[in-house]
Amino acid sequence: MQSDNNVDIFFLGDTYFGEWHMRLRGRKGQSNILEEKGYLHFGQNFEEILSDGDEVLMNLECSITDIEPSPLIGTEKKHLYSAREEGTISAFKKLNITTCMLANNHAVDYGKAGLMDTIMALENAGIKYIGGGRTEAEAAKPLIFEKSIDGKIFRAAIVSCYNYGVASDNYGFYAKNNIPGVNKKSLKSVTNQIEVLKKIDKDLMYILSPHWGPNYVWRTFTQQQQGEEFIRAGTDLIVGHSAHMIQEIEYYKNKLIMYSIGNFLINGNGEYKRRKLPPYSFIARLNVQNIDDVLVKKMIVYPILVDNLATDFTPRFVNEKEFIHVKDIIRSHDITTDVFDDKVKIGEDKYGKYFEYFV
Repeated sequence: MQSDNNVDIFFLGDTYFGEWHMRLRGRKGQSNILEEKGYLHFGQNFEEILSDGDEVLMNLECSITDIEPSPLIGTEKKHLYSAREEGTISAFKKLNITTCMLANNHAVDYGKAGLMDTIMALENAGIKYIGGGRTEAEAAKPLIFEKSIDGKIFRAAIVSCYNYGVASDNYGFYAKNNIPGVNKKSLKSVTNQIEVLKKIDKDLMYILSPHWGPNYVWRTFTQQQQGEEFIRAGTDLIVGHSAHMIQEIEYYKNKLIMYSIGNFLINGNGEYKRRKLPPYSFIARLNVQNIDDVLVKKMIVYPILVDNLATDFTPRFVNEKEFIHVKDIIRSHDITTDVFDDKVKIGEDKYGKYFEYFV
């Protein structure tokens, strides 16, 4: 349970309960898993761990709206994700989702009106949102987290941003001035924001959560280059998503970059087997403790199995054999093996084994 003696901030990857995927399954003559199991089913293995969170942030990959059809019908954007409000919100409440990150390539799939529907649904449910808004300033506004840990204050600013793309710009995805949209990833805006925030509190932890890079590939050179630029600008931690798979975890100037934590709950048939990619994602848990009047930060990384066809659409924590597989993958793909062996600890709790990185 939540405690006054520490902070736990959870980061969850791409999430969509899959109304669009269910229509696709129907066209293939497959069953509607969402109707069969109900929205509350899919995250059942993670309810307990997330109940511990002071904040639980999740990348929401859809518009919560009943608008039909999408204004993008007929364009080159073929995956247009809308969600039903009642089922989606009830599942978020069950999972203790406190904040939705909206800066991604699906938040405006149903136009700016669909984005406004999403924002209103979240507001009515008492769920915060970042990365999208009614104006450019609102979309760029960070979530400010503050908590006293045994008398010492921990403060963090968490920012959700979406990679710039010409197609997304043409579709009107990005917020501009007083026009609604999502927060465009910009080194200049991040640099300015860090300067302002750290002038107020030099000890504030600035966390960037970008939606960046192509699907189903390891991190690109561009991602690496941009990640390093953000660290040099003063970012303290990067927790990315978008690839629908795990990507490298690296240190740059002693700051942690998680390029992609993968999916959380995406109820499609999945691409892992066909593409011969590891069917895992991460639940990332930023833990902060006051030890001898020093705030000690660590990132606890739980691997989860998210191949729906292997789990019968019930993602779960990995077993012992799967954990070894994940370890071998990230040890070889991430930082150099010597750094991994020296700096990454293996831990275990009631949910299973995890990787522990200093932050």
